[in-house]
Amino acid sequence: MILLTGATGTTGSATVAQLRRTGHPFRIMSRDVGRAQAQFGHDLDYVEGDFARPESLDAAFAGIETLSLLCAFSEGMVEFELNAVEAAVRAGIRRIVKMSAIGAAPDAPTTIRRWHGVIERRIDESGILRTHLWPNAFMQNFRRFAPLIRERGEFYAPLGDARVSLVEIEDVAAVTVAALIEDGHEGETYEITGPEAVSYAECAAILSEELGRQVRYVSVSDEEARAALVEAGIGPEAAQALVEIDGLFREGFGAPVTDVVERVTGRRARDFRTFVRENAGLFR
Repeated sequence: MILLTGATGTTGSATVAQLRRTGHPFRIMSRDVGRAQAQFGHDLDYVEGDFARPESLDAAFAGIETLSLLCAFSEGMVEFELNAVEAAVRAGIRRIVKMSAIGAAPDAPTTIRRWHGVIERRIDESGILRTHLWPNAFMQNFRRFAPLIRERGEFYAPLGDARVSLVEIEDVAAVTVAALIEDGHEGETYEITGPEAVSYAECAAILSEELGRQVRYVSVSDEEARAALVEAGIGPEAAQALVEIDGLFREGFGAPVTDVVERVTGRRARDFRTFVRENAGLFR
């Protein structure tokens, strides 16, 4: 049996949809089972569990062979996922597929990568078979720009002219599902990217062409970006962690392109133009 955590989020819900189509049995863990049922329907298998309540995880993990470990990004993420790893050890879970971050390491120079690195190290030490997933920045992050694009024809980010191999969440979910249901992915660390590295100015040009009106990218400072994140309700430490990633992207960290999506799933990763065409209504 596969247990999905973080299933109601954007990446998790795409994984649910794709895993459902495979016919493999799986169970969804949620703090609020009623909410999950409202999102996915009553015909799936659910169990209540909360990363913040370790005592709830023992029952949730009972009878599970493979754990999909995905926690919403927050300042408590390390504690929550380590709670899950310890519960997995107690439950005798055979395999963990962890959603992580590119370049994760306990001594990484940026917060998010350090957080994930600490969790990955504990998984590696546990002796449980594992697959670490390292997706690049999601194309779906552009959804947060949609109101500005609709109302002003522009969007803002502290990336300068950096190029990033943005990846579509559906492709991340496809790699996740393969790692969950197939043998042969144990011990792998998959750096998941799109098929090309693009700058946000190029993204703006693609949006302009596909929407039939001008869209402009405006590069802002780290300070402006951090303030906007805090104003949107993100904690100061988490906001700083996100801005640190943008700084790495300006240094070229997000530009490399891999063939992981095609190698693991058998099909080419989606490009940004395809993403815009499939989501054009959001930006109009």
